[in-house]
Amino acid sequence: MHSAIVVINMPEKAEAAEDHPDWLAFLKAMSVAAEPMLAPLGEQEGVLRLAENVWQVNFEENPGIFARLIACAMHHHLGYGILQLNEPPVWHPASFRPGPHFDQSNPARATSLSGDGEV
Repeated sequence: MHSAIVVINMPEKAEAAEDHPDWLAFLKAMSVAAEPMLAPLGEQEGVLRLAENVWQVNFEENPGIFARLIACAMHHHLGYGILQLNEPPVWHPASFRPGPHFDQSNPARATSLSGDGEV
């Protein structure tokens, strides 16, 4: 398996985030370094945040981050889904290419998973 899309269940938009301490605790845990030698999720190689609760993880670049995502979701009692990708993902050339720090307000700044701008 080359990579995977990981979706963590989150509260509905109509619900207040404060009513979902497990989701907030998950986000906090994933945004800080797990250990002194590990960077926060958003700074990890081979990880793209595609949406608020969706990540693309490249196993060849960072096999441990997949386990961290799933373990953290399980620890906070959140459901999750995994879409396995046996080949490297190919983003359509006419669309934006998500980058490591995807900014929904400016998708034109996004790049490929490898960071080289190629699909």
